[in-house]
Parts: sequence; C-alpha cells; structure tokens
Amino acid sequence: ASGFAQAAHCVIIMVWGAPVGSRGATSSWTLLAALAIARAAPPEPETHWSKRPNAAPHWTTAPDPRTAAADTWAGTYECPVGGEAYSAAFLVSRAALTRPVVLVNESRVRGKMGNMEAASYVVMHASAKVKTVDLLDFFVVHLSWYERLLNRDGPALRPRVLARLAKQKPRPAAGAGATDRVVVVMPFYASSGHSTRDSGHSAFDSRKASLKATVDSLKPVFPRYTVTVCSKADYDYVTTTPGLDFYDVRTYYEIGKPAMLGVATVFTAQQALRTDPRWKQFTHVFYTESDQVLYVRDVGHLVRLASKRMNDRKKLPIMVIPHRVQPAPRREDAGPEPIAWPPKFNVAKELRARRGKTDGHWAHAAAHGVDGGAGAEAAAAEAALEKEDR
Repeated sequence: ASGFAQAAHCVIIMVWGAPVGSRGATSSWTLLAALAIARAAPPEPETHWSKRPNAAPHWTTAPDPRTAAADTWAGTYECPVGGEAYSAAFLVSRAALTRPVVLVNESRVRGKMGNMEAASYVVMHASAKVKTVDLLDFFVVHLSWYERLLNRDGPALRPRVLARLAKQKPRPAAGAGATDRVVVVMPFYASSGHSTRDSGHSAFDSRKASLKATVDSLKPVFPRYTVTVCSKADYDYVTTTPGLDFYDVRTYYEIGKPAMLGVATVFTAQQALRTDPRWKQFTHVFYTESDQVLYVRDVGHLVRLASKRMNDRKKLPIMVIPHRVQPAPRREDAGPEPIAWPPKFNVAKELRARRGKTDGHWAHAAAHGVDGGAGAEAAAAEAALEKEDR
C-alpha cells in the first residue's frame, strides 16, 4: 500500500463472504469492476509509478500523440518480483537480451534441471519488470489453461473445443500498428519424437490448434515470428503446414528434456541475433509460448518502452511484460448437442478388484462371517476400504 500511496488514483477492491462454489464468478466480476473503474478514472499518462516503497516517479510514459491510444494510455507499473510479473511472455530490446549477464549457457539447455518458466526468469533477474496499468493495453490469452481445467473430461469435449477455436479470428485493436523490427521467438512441442517425457498438460492436437491461433494473432502486430523445436516431427509440421509461414525455424535436438525448450528458445535467439545475417534488422525480441493469443493496443509505444532503461540507481533495461488471462470453460462452449461422457471411474470397485475381491465377496463375508474370519473382521475390512476410498 505504501508503494502506491503516491499515485493520484488508487482503487482497492476486496471480496468478502463469497461462497466457495461462487468464488470463480466473484473473481470475474471483481476483475470487471476493477477494469471499469480504472477506465473511468482520469488517466495519469505522464508518470511511471514504482511499487517500491517511497519510490519517486521514474520516467515519462506519455504515448505518441499520433497513435490511436494517445487518449487512453493509463501508464505502467513496476513488478518487484518475478512471480508477480510472470506471464510466459515479454518484450525486450536486442541489447537487453544479448547482455553477458543474461546469456544462456549451452550446458544448461542440455541439462535436466529446469522448466519452461526458466525462459522468462533468465532475463527477469537482470531487468526492470514492467506491466501496463490497463490490462487491455497488452495481454495474452493462455489457451492451454482452458483444457487443463477440463481435467479428465477433456477427451470427451476436445473435438468441440477445437472446432470452436478454429472459428475464432483475432481482432487487433484499431490503430495498434505493426512492426517488422521485432522478432517473435516461441517454443513448440507437440510430438513424442524427442522422448517419452512431455512438457505441458494439453493434447498434441490441441497444441497444434493453439499454435495456429497464436500465429494468427501475431501476424497483424509482429509479422516476423519464429519458432524453436526439438524433434524432427515438430520440424516437419511447422515447415509444411499451410498458413504458419514462419520467418525462421530454429532447432535444438540435443535438449535435455522438453521442459527445457523455453530456455533453448532464448539460447537459439541469442545465437541468431549475434551470428545470423537474417536477424540483423531486428531491434527488439518478443518471447511468447505457442498457446498464447496476443492482444495489443499500441505496438509502437510498447516498443519505445522496451528501448528504455529504468531511471534509478541500477539503470536496468526495461522488460515489458503482458498480462496473462486464463480462460475458463463454460457449459455453453460445448454446444447444445448431447455429450457422450466417458463411463465414470468407480474408485471403490477398482480398489477391491486390485485386492482380488469383488463387491459380492465382501458383502457375503460381512453378512456370514466367511473368508476365514468372523463377520466382524470382514466388516472391519470393508470399513478400512471405505476409509481408503474417501
């Protein structure tokens, strides 16, 4: 609270007394209310506010008056920790990504210690992490989260979800602009061609559909987009599928495990920026994952922000991070047609089957005291099984 005390307009919203069953709905309404209040409040376009206590304003964030977003820009704020800032995407300058302090060692890519999130954190630790005050200025929609929430019902609903996703088209904001000076880098893994292990929670078909949606959202904003793969099957897919049209496809087959593909993407991008003539034209890099649909209001302004350094003691280069929206499935998404649900999994029956016993056996034992013991012993065994079921 002390970090925001200097801000001219500050709104704090709290949720209290919400039933457990309505927690998600309450959070959604709270977010909508916060956005509505933020848009209604008079903008503070001239100042970037730091979240550090007692920090002074850092630098001017007034947008170019020639852009469509000039009268709606609400400013930016600094995230003090990586966990708050993380969105599996970021925009940085070429110079910021090729500094010695953030260069990825190839031994790390070939190792087995790490995860997809490391691609962001390897840059975060030496950058000023900045987000837009208004979520709608710069955000991504994390598509695979939708399927993760379906849990074991995913196989029954996946065809409907993919059909719905195929019909959706990105709608870039009017006046958002486009630039070919920014190169997009992203990892993509949708095969078992590398190993039996996997990285992610969605089916391979879903990942391919999400890749297409991600590419469609990038084309109007960052038309120079690339991809990094670690299996021959994925390489064949991204180079032969119509409509993907990648500017460049980077490969790294010696990766330690698929979860390291994010770090490998940063590594191959750093190598390309330093040695590949085709990458000399790029002044900035936008890292994202292949299941994130991008929405931007003013591309030029975000690029200018990523070209700056924080005006404080450390003078760290600025890393502009989009907000990350997690979609939630709704019943109407599946359409009015009946759903062929898979048969339910009976936990109690499965546990007894594994012990070589049937429901009838245990019922008979409890009633007649058979199975080499008294009825009380059989009943105790039944009670123990029920406890394990719970």
